[in-house]
Amino acid sequence: MEESIQQDPHTLVDDVLHRVLHTHKTSMKNKYGSLFEGIKSPENKTLLNRVYTLLYIIEGESEGVNEEHEVLQMEKTLRKQLLQDTPINCSDIFKPVQGPEGEMEEENIRAVMDEGVRHKEPKEDKSSEVSKLRTVLTKGIAGIGKTVSVQKFILDWAEGKDNQDVDFIFVLPFR
Repeated sequence: MEESIQQDPHTLVDDVLHRVLHTHKTSMKNKYGSLFEGIKSPENKTLLNRVYTLLYIIEGESEGVNEEHEVLQMEKTLRKQLLQDTPINCSDIFKPVQGPEGEMEEENIRAVMDEGVRHKEPKEDKSSEVSKLRTVLTKGIAGIGKTVSVQKFILDWAEGKDNQDVDFIFVLPFR
């Protein structure tokens, strides 16, 4: 009887993690699967997938950057050269940005910055790199769909449609 109770610790941890992830995704689907159009009342509740339209999302940075330091000016100039308002899908916002030669944007910026900056960071071994944290800033005037596009990203992940390389999503609202 004791043999059937004992279980491999890794299998047990995987089972618990799978249940937690499933519960988390279900919670995200329930929370972000619908939204209210107009006044927040049950009759105005609509499925997000029914009303969502593709937004014009661009890669890179637009005006409004603090340009006090010359390194920031170099980065901004390079970004303008590499990225000319390339539209992307909401589900692709965490994918690496490619420059004109197919190189990753970060590699291009690092190459230019290494030439002009005395302190050089040691080269990383790309083969040993398991995953890289990516940051996305959504900005724009009120009402253009920033919040809804983030909700759509979360919903697609929770439903298993996109970005399944992301293990967990934790929402940090700043309202």
